[in-house]
Amino acid sequence: MSAKLFNLKNIFSSIVTLAIATVVYLAIPNQIKTSLFTGELIFGPRTLPYLLVYTIIILSTVDIFLEVRKNIIKKDTKPKSDSNNIKKHNYIGLLIVIVSIFLWIILVLYFGYKLATIFLVVTSMLVIGNNKWWQIIFLSLILSFGFDYFIKAVLRVYFPEGIFFG
Repeated sequence: MSAKLFNLKNIFSSIVTLAIATVVYLAIPNQIKTSLFTGELIFGPRTLPYLLVYTIIILSTVDIFLEVRKNIIKKDTKPKSDSNNIKKHNYIGLLIVIVSIFLWIILVLYFGYKLATIFLVVTSMLVIGNNKWWQIIFLSLILSFGFDYFIKAVLRVYFPEGIFFG
């Protein structure tokens, strides 16, 4: 009987997220150009995308590592006879979140950063399974306006206000 090191179903979404983040990391220098004069600045146009990609890569790697570690520890214990309680992943939910991120990129141009971010947070929270509307509204407004203030005031990066509102 051969023992698997890990179950691929448990880490598939993390592997896909890690692969997408790696592609985005490699695409950032080609997509976001900097001028010759901003080369010495600490914060530039590439700062936020790099921070987001680094965070996604680190969290995906940690998730894969913890899942593999959990399965190694589980291998040492006796297996349970009830195999019907295997957790099924919601791959459709993952696909919806990925599509909503791509829609966010498009919607920023038309509706502006704040409304597009509200759309992204609401969609993500509904996919995650949060059904309390007051939490969804509160968190989407806090994240949208909070990140907008942080990006404009601290990083001095200005997103489009949208063609309908700008």
